[in-house]
Amino acid sequence: MHQEIDWSEKIMKHIPDMLCCIDGRGRFVKVAGASSRILGYEATELEGKPYLEYVLPEDRESTLLAAQQVMGGQMASAYGNRLICKDGKILRVVWSAEWSAAENLMFCSGREVVKGEMARYRDEQPHSGIQLEKLALVASKSNNGVLIIDKAGIIEWVNDGFTRLHGYTLEEAIGQKPSCLLHHPKMNTAMYSPIEEKLSRGESATFEVLNRKKDGEGLWVSVEINPVFSGSGAIDRLVVIQTDITELKTSEMELSKLTKDLYRQNSDLQQFTYIVSHNLRAPVANMIGLTDLLNTARKDSETFDTSLTYLRQVVFQLDTVLKDMNTILSIRNNSDGLQREAVDLNVIIRQVLASFAEALQISGANVTVDIEEGQAVLAIKAYVYSIFYNLVSNALKYRSTSRPLQIRVKCLVNSEAGTLLSFSDNGTGFDLEKARKYVFKMYKRFHGTQEGRGLGLYLIKNHLDTMGGHIDVSSRPGKGTRFLIYLPNS
Repeated sequence: MHQEIDWSEKIMKHIPDMLCCIDGRGRFVKVAGASSRILGYEATELEGKPYLEYVLPEDRESTLLAAQQVMGGQMASAYGNRLICKDGKILRVVWSAEWSAAENLMFCSGREVVKGEMARYRDEQPHSGIQLEKLALVASKSNNGVLIIDKAGIIEWVNDGFTRLHGYTLEEAIGQKPSCLLHHPKMNTAMYSPIEEKLSRGESATFEVLNRKKDGEGLWVSVEINPVFSGSGAIDRLVVIQTDITELKTSEMELSKLTKDLYRQNSDLQQFTYIVSHNLRAPVANMIGLTDLLNTARKDSETFDTSLTYLRQVVFQLDTVLKDMNTILSIRNNSDGLQREAVDLNVIIRQVLASFAEALQISGANVTVDIEEGQAVLAIKAYVYSIFYNLVSNALKYRSTSRPLQIRVKCLVNSEAGTLLSFSDNGTGFDLEKARKYVFKMYKRFHGTQEGRGLGLYLIKNHLDTMGGHIDVSSRPGKGTRFLIYLPNS
């Protein structure tokens, strides 16, 4: 009885071609045939390894472009590239390949050829050889970054332009998700959701995003994403083109800052016009009248003494207004020179409460601070102190006489983007509908019975504007007031 012979194994050993299956991520799944003779590797040494590792770097782009054509439904034949053998030699190989979408595999057959034969194959197949080389050359020399991404969102290939822009090589980018590899901490990941929805419908998408380069620096790019469809009409790949717009965005941001500065200066000018026309004009007019009266009155008369007393009060009033103006101007002039730092919110609040310890105790106030220990914001420490100082001062000044004062400071949001704080009290409150337009204006007051100049809330908003934050208020007469304070982390 004859021993059974494994004819398939015998035949495979003598096939002149290298036979292999490559998955959608570009890795060898199965290798047979002449792989050992052609490359010097046994099949087990290749299986599971990236095919591109064995392709000469100069041929990788054209090889990937050919693979994209095959995955798009075209059957490639006689496409040549150069492989790196185990002993370091460079070998020219010509390939035939076909893609099976159902199995997510590319079935390939490669045969060693000599240099002359390689030229002949390329002449016979202009669309798979010369054209792909031209496309690869364009992609490699382009200043734009080009990425090919699979349907799972994984990078399959990037061009040299991408490497020049971001610093990541082809090997470092393959297998990564762009949204992870290039994500900048300043960008909110929520921005990607509408883009992904658009792409899932087979639509192209364009947007601008701040990326993070390999060295950590920021890079603004304009992104255009176009889906590539398989023969069945399903999305098979995405082609991404990135254009560096950092200089343009920098100019836009500088222009935006200039516009904000002009708006702020115009607002300041309006405020100072108000001060000059109202708060300065009235004391000066009173001083003129009183000096005229003093000139006509006898020095030993009651009229003279009374007029002199009034004149002194008017001078003090004028001095207060000038000090207020100096305070505002000092904030504007010094804001650019003040450095931001990590400010511990609990430390600042404890310092402010210590300043009002006696007043809080006398009023029987109850203060609750709901902020985690060690929580910090990137801000100007003096401004953060001033913000809470003025808020506590107002809470004491406008407390209700019918119930003990309650103050609560709470952190509502703490994220990479910034921190949102709530400061509330159960004081007298005010009619927000009537006062909304004037809440943060200089010298605007909403309580006639308590002393005050209407400067505290103006300073708070001024500080927050300087730090890129903002403030909102809600209030009800007889119920209390709540302020929402947002401080960014950049």
